[in-house]
This record gives sequence, structure tokens and C-alpha cells, in this order.
Amino acid sequence: MKKFLFFVLCILMISPSIVSAHSGIVSSNPKEGEILTEEFNQINLYFNTTINEISTMKLLKDGTEISFIDIEVKSKKMIGTLTEPLDNGSYKIEWYIVGKDGHPIRGEINFLVQIEQKEGEKNTTQQITNEEEKSQVQNNNDGISENTDDKNILVTLMGLFLIFAIVVIWLIRKEL
Repeated sequence: MKKFLFFVLCILMISPSIVSAHSGIVSSNPKEGEILTEEFNQINLYFNTTINEISTMKLLKDGTEISFIDIEVKSKKMIGTLTEPLDNGSYKIEWYIVGKDGHPIRGEINFLVQIEQKEGEKNTTQQITNEEEKSQVQNNNDGISENTDDKNILVTLMGLFLIFAIVVIWLIRKEL
């Protein structure tokens, strides 16, 4: 009986550390679905654990990559500095990190830049385009991808393994 209790205790102690091992994004600037109305030239991503130096991000507008002057990784933070402020339009940040636990995680953040132009520069075509882009960002609001499906599968598998192990040990003990 002591061996059985020791085994169950070991499984319970190992299980939480495996389940909570994955890294993920905590917040960002800009946020998912945010509409920026002022000039913007720096992207900040904050994670729940220290991230590896090989972590990176891309900024896309209509499928075209916009280059950064620098992408800096500091502990739990990744900072991307742009060459110039962003034009009006719909953007997507694709980030890729390797957390302290060694697991690669990917995600994306969609946002919209909608800076008011001077009176002489406004026209109805631009306003219609901005409304369409705003609608696209809101419709594409899938949230920040943190591979939650993978986490849920891992938790479920660990639970099933624990139940299976307990039943097998109980059956073996019952036969003896």
C-alpha cells in the first residue's frame, strides 16, 4: 500500500509541472483588434515566461512583410522597432517564440491603423476603404493564438494516464 501511495503522490507532483510548462503571450501593444489613431512605430509583446533569443516576429500588411529596424528580446518582452510609422490599413503581427521550457509557440495579432488625415487629403474612397479594413479586423478577431488546443489535449491525456495508472495498480494489488 505504501508503494501505491508513493506512486500516486509522484504522479500528482509531476503532473502540474508538465501541464503548466507552456509559454504564452500575456499582453501586447497593439492589442488584438485594436484601432490605432496615432502614429505608431514600435510593437511590444509581453509573455508569461522568459523567452529565448531566437524568438522573432513579422509584421504583414495585405500579405506583404514590413521590415523592422530591430527586434529586441528582453527576458519576457519582445520589442520590434519599425523603420517608419505605419500607414492606414489592416495589419497582422505573426510572432514565434521559444519559451524557457523549450517549446516553440506561434501566434498572431490583428490590428488596424486609422489615422485621421488633414481635411484636404480626405476623400470618400479612403473612408470606405477604412470601414472595410475595420470590418475585416473585427471579423478576423480570432484572438491571440496560444496553442490552447495543445494545452487542453495535454491536460486531458495526463488525466487519462493518471486514471489508467491508478486502475492498473489497483487491479494488480487486488489480484495479489
